[in-house]
Amino acid sequence: MTALSKKVFTELQVYLWRIRFDNEDEWRPEIYLMGSDSALRTMHDALISMSHEFQTEGQSTRKFLCNPPEDVDVVRLAREKNAEIEWQIWLIFRLEKESKDVRVSELKNKAVTVRLH
Repeated sequence: MTALSKKVFTELQVYLWRIRFDNEDEWRPEIYLMGSDSALRTMHDALISMSHEFQTEGQSTRKFLCNPPEDVDVVRLAREKNAEIEWQIWLIFRLEKESKDVRVSELKNKAVTVRLH
């Protein structure tokens, strides 16, 4: 299976997180993404391929497994920033025809879902 036809990517070095500073009650609305050049290129190519799949099937989904980097001391990093860091596990893109669900993005169970209409 080529990278363009895969629907679930588990081997990429991609990291996704959100942050809340000690003086804030709520998590920041931004979600941060970081990855190697090759991982981000693979993500890019996979997302571009969604267009063709959407045209033939009417919907398309790509899922990317994201884990904290093994070489980063998350506890130390959070302490240095006076913050709490929450690593997200999945980044999910859904391309679908208009649906009743009007949310563009959703954060639930450590998965970030982005819906494109």
